[in-house]
Amino acid sequence: MEKNYKKIPFDLDIANEILKGKREDSIVTRCGYKVRIYTIEGMSGNYPIIGEFQDSDGAIVTARWMNNGSYNGEPHDYDLKIEVDELQFPPFQRVIVKRDGIKWTCDFYCYKEESGYHIGFYYDTEEEAYEAKNPFVCIGGRYAECLPYTLDTVKLVGTFDNWDGNNDGTLKE
Repeated sequence: MEKNYKKIPFDLDIANEILKGKREDSIVTRCGYKVRIYTIEGMSGNYPIIGEFQDSDGAIVTARWMNNGSYNGEPHDYDLKIEVDELQFPPFQRVIVKRDGIKWTCDFYCYKEESGYHIGFYYDTEEEAYEAKNPFVCIGGRYAECLPYTLDTVKLVGTFDNWDGNNDGTLKE
């Protein structure tokens, strides 16, 4: 079965786990080039991440990034992202979550429960109906909506506002 991948915001802890072989995810640029990281502890204070990637012309580009994955402090095609299987967030990823009647709040992701039930079917118990409606399981409970914690999504915390951006926590361009 072919996997579908999505890009989530760069996280230094996740990148370190990838480098140590503890995760099968990949580090990529915003525009999709696979990145080979050599170190996350480079001598340059502002740009300690050192690595390389092959661009669309086949050239090997050696680059440095900030701890947050930024290439130059402004949004850029070479900014780092983490590429994960689309069917999952990594466990313990910082997320913001919401369900009916509560405001957006911060939590840590655990897993998504894939229910066999579909909207319009009857449930045997109230609990089954609640679980089907709130498939995202986090440390603090179950939720209907789940987004990565980013500088853009954190603005929703404490509100009932709807998210109008991408599912990876970035704003639509």
